[in-house]
Amino acid sequence: MPGFAQDVCDLVEALELRDPLLVGHSLGAAAVLEAVGRLGCPAAGLVLVDPFVFDYGHLEEREVRRLLVPFRRDLPKALRLMVGNLMGPSVAPQVAEEVALEMARTPPAVALPALESLLRWDPERPLQRLGMPCIAVATDSGDSRALRRHAGRMRITWMRGTGHFPMIECPGPLTRHIRRALAAFPAAVSGRDAGRDGSRNLRR
Repeated sequence: MPGFAQDVCDLVEALELRDPLLVGHSLGAAAVLEAVGRLGCPAAGLVLVDPFVFDYGHLEEREVRRLLVPFRRDLPKALRLMVGNLMGPSVAPQVAEEVALEMARTPPAVALPALESLLRWDPERPLQRLGMPCIAVATDSGDSRALRRHAGRMRITWMRGTGHFPMIECPGPLTRHIRRALAAFPAAVSGRDAGRDGSRNLRR
């Protein structure tokens, strides 16, 4: 996870972005949260799309090892099963298969450490250190324990009847959710007209 978070920071620096609004899905949500909350990457706010499929930070070691077994044994097969379980019922099987095939193109030497890092990830510390608004777009795939645990540190908006891939299952409603999130972070999208550091005006 630290490597993904550093990639986010490096990209923000390379593009010379000033307090951008960072949006991440699943592992990408963990990456942007780590980038801001642990590495201090500048941001006006965060939008986390279905960030908690598991209750990260509270998985026992034996559970982590159990979850990793099928991926180490047969990565493409395990990805197909995972995607099928996380997709909503409205998605055609061939679409789920295409998503799984795309994910399986990642070399095991990259995919397996990334998955293990995510399963061992603890969002508590970066959430505690956030100094800007954070919105989580939760789906039916989200872990209810994790969402309840972190509800005090983020605003949660629900997309009911949707699986873990809302950008595929229902891109229109997801776009509306993100646009509502954008409206909560005006300094990130409409410039700084309230002082040198507009992000300060967004702090809770």
